[in-house]
Amino acid sequence: MKKLVKGRDEPAIVLMRVLVETTTLPEGWIFNIIEGKYLEEVTQRGGASWVKSGRIVLIPVSLDIEPTDLNTLLQDQVFRQIEELKTELEDGCADLDEYQKRYHCPFCGAELFAAGRYPIDEHTDGYFESFVCGYTVHEGQVSILCPKDPGFPKLEDFDLTVHRTNDGQWVCWTAGKTSQARLVSIPPCPGRTEEEARRRVVEHYEWVARKTKSFTAFPDG
Repeated sequence: MKKLVKGRDEPAIVLMRVLVETTTLPEGWIFNIIEGKYLEEVTQRGGASWVKSGRIVLIPVSLDIEPTDLNTLLQDQVFRQIEELKTELEDGCADLDEYQKRYHCPFCGAELFAAGRYPIDEHTDGYFESFVCGYTVHEGQVSILCPKDPGFPKLEDFDLTVHRTNDGQWVCWTAGKTSQARLVSIPPCPGRTEEEARRRVVEHYEWVARKTKSFTAFPDG
């Protein structure tokens, strides 16, 4: 920390993860040193403090000042400047948190993919937001679930029905048995046999639920 403020005349702001990467010390160990005010006890001067708990650290210039020089540093004006800086950073962090909540999925943190107005009827427009993970909201109501939603339905929450088409192919259809299951879209899947069509629906569900990374829409051949 002394190296980070060496030669500076103002505090340094550093991310907690940067301290961990720089020192190769365990994050919990560094956290306890700051949280327990160990530096203040050892150096008898102001130590590092949190700008945002557990994420951003403020390191005062006093860490790199010899005791004989502290009298010129520890003045009310300097302390006021530090407090003002901390306040500005805290306000900035609050804005960042609001941005994270507003433009990222509340369940998995995926970024906003699309947003805008859509016609509800000839006189009314609605507003929707859709995120990279699939999570979608129309007029404040969830229309598609995020796979990380704790209420994401299980496979047994769907009814699977298999029909044979006129050309001899089999198609498996799904229908949600619960309100949550009806917020998950699983299209009908074809197969050369009844078992294959049913298996492909299961595979598609696992892909939608992010249990697998890929899915082929149609069987080979």
